[in-house]
Amino acid sequence: MREFIEMQLETQKAKLEQAEQATVNYKSKEKTVSIDLQTKSQIDAASGIKAEIIKLESQRQGVLAQKAQVESYLAAPNAQGDPFYASRLNMLEQMNNQLSNIEAQKKGSLRKPFHYEQQAFHASPGRSHLYRHQRDEKVTGDLYTDLLSNTMSWK
Repeated sequence: MREFIEMQLETQKAKLEQAEQATVNYKSKEKTVSIDLQTKSQIDAASGIKAEIIKLESQRQGVLAQKAQVESYLAAPNAQGDPFYASRLNMLEQMNNQLSNIEAQKKGSLRKPFHYEQQAFHASPGRSHLYRHQRDEKVTGDLYTDLLSNTMSWK
């Protein structure tokens, strides 16, 4: 799990740098500096939801990796003779429940951003492009910060 999060940290750092650069490039090209307060609050709401979805997907990947490991133990020859066989079966059931919960949460979260996206994109074309760039920058920044705080807690 730790290796997975550390790998995600590096990936997210690269995405953050790209998103920041895209925002700077767009602002420079369009000669614009900022967006209004309402659009800023829409960015915050949409980025929070998107960050939640990405976190849920990371959790799902972690549970899937753990599940594969437990399944390999259970499929091993003489696995039923192992004193931990029953506890591993229980772990497998818990992981399946976790996966179901994560999928349900993801489904619920996937419906939320549409409202914010529609409001932002009904704005002028320039504002909607800036909205996209700043939303992406905020999402990747929030995720990078969360991943970084998780890795710091291990040290």
